[in-house]
Amino acid sequence: MLDSRLDGDARIVTFSNGTVARELLVDCDEARRRLVYAVVSERIKQHSAAVQLLPRRRTQPARLTVDVLPHEIAPYMNAQMDQAALAMQKKLGRSAA
Repeated sequence: MLDSRLDGDARIVTFSNGTVARELLVDCDEARRRLVYAVVSERIKQHSAAVQLLPRRRTQPARLTVDVLPHEIAPYMNAQMDQAALAMQKKLGRSAA
């Protein structure tokens, strides 16, 4: 991610490949350590993602789930989410498992 800024209820994110996404907060559950957001876009019919920090485990410290339509964009989104997961690991000071 190169940049992010707030725009009303949305976060505008610019990624390293130049893609700009408008993310809307769906749910933030501090007790479950879970964040859910949706991306609003002309290219994507539906996109929602959930990030949840799990109790400390070496093999899976977090869970990242993404649902996206149309199906044809899924490979691109998978690659983007892989990059996001690596960035989160780097930021949190953890190596990839």
